[in-house]
Amino acid sequence: MKVSKDDHVVELVGISSRLGQREPSGEEIVTRALSLDAPLDLGIPRKSRKYAESRKMLLPFRIKSKHSEAHPIDQAGLISSALFSWETPIMLKGYKRKLDVNNVPPLSNYDATALNNSRLERLWQEELKKKGEEKASLFRVVLRFQKTRLLISGIPMALYVIMSFTSATVILQSILQYTERESKKVSLGVGLCFALLLSEALRSTMFALVWAINNRTGIRLRSAATNMAFRKIMRLHGLGNTSVGQVINVLSNDGQRLFEAATFGPLLLIVPFLLLLGAAYTILLLRTSALVGIAIFLLYWPIQLIMVRMTGRFRRNAIVHTDNRVCIMNEVLTYIKLIKMYAWEQSFANEINEIRALENRILQKAAYMQSFNASMANTVPNIAVIFSFIVYTLLGHNLVSSNAFTVTAVFNVMRVTIGMLPFTIRAVAESRISIARIQRLMMMKEPQSYLTMQKDSQFAVTMQNAALYWSSNNILLSVSTTAKQDGLQGTSTCPSMLHKDKATLQNMNLYLKRGELLGVCGNVGSGKSSLIASLLGQMELGSGKVSVNGSIAYVPQQAWILHMTVRENILFGEEYEEQRYNEVIEVCGLKSDLEILMHGDETEIGERGLNLSGGQKQRVSLARAIYSNRDIYLLDDPLSALDSHVGSHVFQHCILSALRHKTVLLVTHQLQYLKFCDDIAVLENGQIVENGRHEDLINVKGKYAGLIKNFQMDAQNEDPESQMSERSLDKDIPKYNSLQLNEVTTEKKPEFGVERIEESDQAQNKTNSTSNFFQRNNSTKGILNPAWKNEEGKTMFEHEGLKDPPNAKEEDDQRKGNSSMAKVKLVKDEEKGSNLMQWKTCHHYIKAGGGYFMLLLVFLTYFFSTGCIIFSSWWLTAWLANGDGKNCTLPANEMCKLGNITENPNIHMFQAVYAAAAIGMLLFSSIKAFVYGWATLRASSHLHDTVFYKVLRSPMMFFDSEPVGRIVNRFSKDLDEVDVQLPFNADNFLIQLFLMLFTLATLAIIFPPFLALVFVLVIIFFIITRLFRVAIRELKQLENITRSPLFSHVTTSIQGLGVIHAYNKADEFVERHQLLTDINGSMYLLFQSGMRWLAIRLDLLSTIITFVVALFVVLNNGLIDSSQSGLALSYAMRLTGMLQFCVRMGTETEARFTSVERITDYIERCEEEDEGKTETVALPQSWPSEGKITFLNYSMRYRKETPLVLKSLNLTIEPKEKVGIVGRTGAGKTSLGTALFRLVDACEGAIVIDKIETNNVELRELRSRISVIPQDPVLFVGTIRYNLDPFNKYMDDQIWQALERTYMKETIVNLPEKLQTMVLENGENMSVGERQLLCMTRALLRNTKIILLDEATAAIDTETDSLIQETIRQSFNNCTMLTIAHRLNTVLNCDRIMVMENGQVVEFDTPSALLSRPNSLFSALNAAARTQEMCHIFTPIFMKHHYLVEVVTSWKPIVFEDKRDVLRPGNFKSQRSQQGVTRVNTSICAGGFFWKQTASVR
Repeated sequence: MKVSKDDHVVELVGISSRLGQREPSGEEIVTRALSLDAPLDLGIPRKSRKYAESRKMLLPFRIKSKHSEAHPIDQAGLISSALFSWETPIMLKGYKRKLDVNNVPPLSNYDATALNNSRLERLWQEELKKKGEEKASLFRVVLRFQKTRLLISGIPMALYVIMSFTSATVILQSILQYTERESKKVSLGVGLCFALLLSEALRSTMFALVWAINNRTGIRLRSAATNMAFRKIMRLHGLGNTSVGQVINVLSNDGQRLFEAATFGPLLLIVPFLLLLGAAYTILLLRTSALVGIAIFLLYWPIQLIMVRMTGRFRRNAIVHTDNRVCIMNEVLTYIKLIKMYAWEQSFANEINEIRALENRILQKAAYMQSFNASMANTVPNIAVIFSFIVYTLLGHNLVSSNAFTVTAVFNVMRVTIGMLPFTIRAVAESRISIARIQRLMMMKEPQSYLTMQKDSQFAVTMQNAALYWSSNNILLSVSTTAKQDGLQGTSTCPSMLHKDKATLQNMNLYLKRGELLGVCGNVGSGKSSLIASLLGQMELGSGKVSVNGSIAYVPQQAWILHMTVRENILFGEEYEEQRYNEVIEVCGLKSDLEILMHGDETEIGERGLNLSGGQKQRVSLARAIYSNRDIYLLDDPLSALDSHVGSHVFQHCILSALRHKTVLLVTHQLQYLKFCDDIAVLENGQIVENGRHEDLINVKGKYAGLIKNFQMDAQNEDPESQMSERSLDKDIPKYNSLQLNEVTTEKKPEFGVERIEESDQAQNKTNSTSNFFQRNNSTKGILNPAWKNEEGKTMFEHEGLKDPPNAKEEDDQRKGNSSMAKVKLVKDEEKGSNLMQWKTCHHYIKAGGGYFMLLLVFLTYFFSTGCIIFSSWWLTAWLANGDGKNCTLPANEMCKLGNITENPNIHMFQAVYAAAAIGMLLFSSIKAFVYGWATLRASSHLHDTVFYKVLRSPMMFFDSEPVGRIVNRFSKDLDEVDVQLPFNADNFLIQLFLMLFTLATLAIIFPPFLALVFVLVIIFFIITRLFRVAIRELKQLENITRSPLFSHVTTSIQGLGVIHAYNKADEFVERHQLLTDINGSMYLLFQSGMRWLAIRLDLLSTIITFVVALFVVLNNGLIDSSQSGLALSYAMRLTGMLQFCVRMGTETEARFTSVERITDYIERCEEEDEGKTETVALPQSWPSEGKITFLNYSMRYRKETPLVLKSLNLTIEPKEKVGIVGRTGAGKTSLGTALFRLVDACEGAIVIDKIETNNVELRELRSRISVIPQDPVLFVGTIRYNLDPFNKYMDDQIWQALERTYMKETIVNLPEKLQTMVLENGENMSVGERQLLCMTRALLRNTKIILLDEATAAIDTETDSLIQETIRQSFNNCTMLTIAHRLNTVLNCDRIMVMENGQVVEFDTPSALLSRPNSLFSALNAAARTQEMCHIFTPIFMKHHYLVEVVTSWKPIVFEDKRDVLRPGNFKSQRSQQGVTRVNTSICAGGFFWKQTASVR
């Protein structure tokens, strides 16, 4: 594809920071630009186009096209680039406070992530190919990446050095010598002043141009490196021992370090040139005496390097602790709900405090070193001048003003070498660390693809003698975190224990035909999830062969949900097709759930699906797979989180019906479904021990038969009176005519109303789907919920035949009167905050640092350390003005000849005081470093501790509305700025501020008329800074805001690697990362450019001041002596760099205070859960001693703008009573547990436990005296013992006893470290079942009177489940036990059953009483659970074999007089008629009732 050179920008639009805002001119160009291998080909000779745009920037002026969409920086000429004039419109817009993400120019196409990442990747691959993995150096690649721009920036740097010395030497000395002459030519003096003006202006402009080049280089390197690291992560299947927190640090802090290295690093080239030129000129003026001053410089350099290296080492050590702290903080925030329910906040607080204390000790040393180093940048040049002059005069040489202040100016220029070194060396040193970390990530071993495609094969999945391993360096983070080591029965191990002498899966021989349904079962840890992982290519193949035939969809055991709408989670980047979409919603049983949600399928889902129940999340995950329309479906126990009714619905209509032509591998612990599978595989110890059809395996009487026997025994052990035959649920399940098959024909019918996607179409769709994957599309119809009413205008409750709840009418009125409720977002956009730094932010920081007395002490140290510097200059002036000590008797308008100062009788006094000034500088600089370092670190530590406790003690509502990435941003990037960046910038600001104030005071004393000029300049200065401060703060806030979504995207992507790889969506997530990086990069580049925009203008303003002072000196006509003229002029020249540096550091300090403001925002906004409780009850030690629970008119909602989830509950649970809580998904079962633990406070009513209202109990006390076994098992980073007993309350013997009762003792004993075995993040090295058993062990150890089991055995196989149920019955016999269950067989032995529907308790009675009522909801739920495998499922069996089934929905019960006279389930009698119609009579009996159904089967 050939395009013109002028279209270059247009062709790269697809990789700009406004995805979808501009249309690319060709998909081929965009695709190749994003490719890692294919170079961008625009049809233009490479040499002619490579620097075409850069050459245009050499033009002094360029006319901007009105209709051009190019970035302003791409249309700037040389002068505009050097003066940053292209940013003036943005600064004006910022001053008017009209800046936001949508109206800020997107990142230039030449700075965009995709283009620069492609180049960096190419250079890295060349390095690997040339040097090999062992000798490859990413640092060398980074240098190559910016080589050309480094050379180009060398040109303005060289001009800067030349102009600096021209001003400080030739021109300055000429002006001072002019003042010493008796006969003066005014035109010569004025000419010298204009020469000084020109050289100073050129010096400032060239330095600004250096920054203009380096800033763009830095943003390119930062975005390219971080995106390269993210791409690498997306190519991996796991991160080894690297945590999510460490990855976030790599992609945030390390990327920032690379930017700083690219901007400050090139300035190192200035240092040797400045030093050589300065040394030569001072030797010319002072002869050998100049060597003393030069020696001081040279001696300080290694000292400074040592301090910088020590600072770097401290920072490296601190980063290790920072990574650990961020990792644990990320873990705490991710599982904050469970931590609160366990009342473990203090345990995690102690752990983080310990890490923070170690981090603080290191940061304190670094802070002292850094502050002292910053002070010495101004101290060392003055000390060098002092001792050079003392030695010069001791040698008997006369020191005159022109030479003295020229030398002072030269040493001031050489001061840049010391001033730059802390920045440049620190930046380069830290970048080396960052590059090494990124290189370690890039060198991680990528999994070798072992899956082969077998086209035209009858088998969809083939495994031949396969042995597979988990990689020893690549611990899986992606396959639902379930399959770490489940192939090792009873030996879940850490990564270091994974060796290839024992395969996770061994001797795997599996042949799954196309279109078949394979059921996989086995005990916990038998290798079921590992089997799925092997088919996803997540493992390593030791031997044998694994092949698949077709595309794959994957449903993990723990649903992975994106922070998007329900519809976007289901579409997952696919095109929206209404009929297909609606059918998927129905077969997955989501229709009724979407009717309940406020905005239907447009409802925003919080991070990790926080506003969905476990069953809803699982069905959304399943709907994603069904909608993807793939060939092979890998389902990892998707039914465990569903109640029996919904589970049977999903199995019937989704797995058996919707996927009837698909190849399905179903891992399940729900054994009742296995008889309907075409084939069954039984796993044990990582091997398939049995394989065949249900009937065949039953006849073999092996492992499978044993599992089924245990399952049936559980059912038979229940009270016969509690057993109820099936009541048809067909009335509740709509018929899906579109999913019923017509008669079998030779032509395969399209499924879900769409044609099957062929490979070519998939490839095309992959390209097209990217643009709308992460974008909201509101134009489609979807499933909405206007006014929460159905089409008939009835409320949900009326439609279900129930009365409206007490608050229904009130809530409906509120909805009618407040339409804005429909617009409420769950997770609100982050606000920018105030445009100017508020005093209360400074007040918070000052108070955190020790209060105003400490602030005064800090200011005093700055005053005295800076005062010593100024005093030394004044003392030199007085010494030179005193001359030989003889009195002058000439008239006032004539100049005296001062004579030789070495002949002054008081010379030793002058020398001694001069030397004492140097000692004072060192002393007060040291004191200042200690006091300032202590105060700033105390401030950051206090802010961290305060915000940490505030966040930790915040109610769950806070975490529901704040993404984890946003909160982590506070504790990583923001805290890093408060720890390191803010003190560094504020220190430099205060140093320069005191120097500037003393300098201006000196000029005003020497030239009183200068005050008038100062007044005018202050007005100009105020206007510029006023404009600048508002705009730069706006840009900084935008940069902070756009950073949080980037962190959230990284965290979400890592957690869902398995799903992303299964659906081949890695490219879309990489492009999303590029988009977010470009948006953030645009804000950051504008922020940095804004800093330089001010700097160049203040430098030019300072140049004018220097010019005016030079005119005063030239035209003073003997009013002041030459020594004062030299002092004034040398000080005025200092202002050129000092003024802009002071203001820039001040503004940057103010910008860094944005992080303080964001932290204090949480401190002020976060309310503690118990806040407002004036009185708490002093609890008896034994409370609760009985365990009686009473709900008194209790209602609850999660947030003010959301509907009630529990409505006017009035019930009593007696002591030691066992209550089963059942209901359909979303009925409010889990919300009941939320209320019990007071994770959300009541809207009205109360909960009373043993005569004490829980509202009056301190939260920690309440939660620590109730136990929970959660639905989603969670383990934390640490030892197994720590996970069971974080407070060390129990002896090892007690822990072993608890492990034995949960059947985990043998597993833990087999581990080398036993209880001290480390658990990886989220328990990655254990299966879900093993994690669930450990969670149960926690509850056994706590031994409380009240325990909540939230579907605690969903992820456990039937055999272990039966043992666990017995343990529960024995261990919790004296407890009040609430069991939330989806599998009704786990609660049928309970004393009473609570049936919930729409947040209300609709039934609450004994199981036998509920089952005796044919119309009770529990009877329907129980019937579905008990007989779904008998008659309710027989319809899809025929559908599976391509029959059309017409079901008669009427059921007629026949009562037996003798309950023992029962028929065994599953009696099928059929006879084929001549018309091709089979009459099927299905008889089922349970609980004394006989149910009969007749169906016609064609």
